[in-house]
Amino acid sequence: MQNKNPCSIQIFKALKLGIVLFLGLAPLAISSESTPMKVLLIGWDGVRADALQQAYTPHFDSLIRNGSYSDSCWSVLPSRSGPGWTSILTGVSPAKHGVTDNKLSTWKVKEHPGLTRRLREAGYLGRIASVTHWAPLAQLNWEADYVIDFPSDSSVEVQARQLLSQTENSPDFLFLHFDDADHAGHTFGFHPYMPPYRLALEHLDQRLGRILATLKSRQNYDSEHWLICITSDHGGHYRHHGDDVPEDRRTFLLVQGPGIELGSRLGLAHSEDVLPTIMAFLGIRENALVYFDGIPRGISLERRFANFPVLENSVYKPSVYSESPIFQQAR
Repeated sequence: MQNKNPCSIQIFKALKLGIVLFLGLAPLAISSESTPMKVLLIGWDGVRADALQQAYTPHFDSLIRNGSYSDSCWSVLPSRSGPGWTSILTGVSPAKHGVTDNKLSTWKVKEHPGLTRRLREAGYLGRIASVTHWAPLAQLNWEADYVIDFPSDSSVEVQARQLLSQTENSPDFLFLHFDDADHAGHTFGFHPYMPPYRLALEHLDQRLGRILATLKSRQNYDSEHWLICITSDHGGHYRHHGDDVPEDRRTFLLVQGPGIELGSRLGLAHSEDVLPTIMAFLGIRENALVYFDGIPRGISLERRFANFPVLENSVYKPSVYSESPIFQQAR
């Protein structure tokens, strides 16, 4: 993009360094106490479903037993992080959102915005936070109330636990992204029996256990309704990914929370199903779900909670688009 704003460049660089960016949506947020419907969306980058079966992951396995799970969640093509996470966070395929690489410069954000815009236009008023270990995800989530990118999984975990521990201004929707498994795959190989890759998955599970312990220690946890959703953007074979082969495309989808059948199998699922599933859990009306390529998994569209702060006559309407400085820099 021509005539790049120097300030925009500094903002993007700040994200890479793990410096927090506030994006000015605080007036839309309401207190956590008045938003009992909450979401913890966790992204494990580059995780094959069959590798999870071989790794020692007791915390993840416990969620499977108490939730709904698919070990055949197919990622989009090309099976790379840019298209994968864009489909997960927009609910549509690359053919619609336009992202086919990791630069996001072709994202058709006006027509297919990210999860924050979709939730806001459907009437969701809770605070939304994004904590990631891959800078382009800050671009995808630029409309969230709190956006930060870190250079390590350990920093993502620390920040997540701090946010969940807060008694004030704690997020109602928290997206976490961990990238170390993908790094291990590219370095040593994406294979269930490759020790460094399997160890990276076990480290993810250990982080998951500590995050869940923090979540359950919240002062108002017993009165809150949390959906926990975990998925991945792609798998891999040898030391790369991006092809139309099962090793690259077969990932997983786990949902656990109130109203979700215990120990059920979701069968075949797709990356585009994640956002519709979350919106259905939140009680967002069916007319807001017809814009997605995916469908809700494991959650009935009729499920509602009386205290969910959705506008009474909420109908999805395209809103005026204002480009963020981060997205301008991406172009």
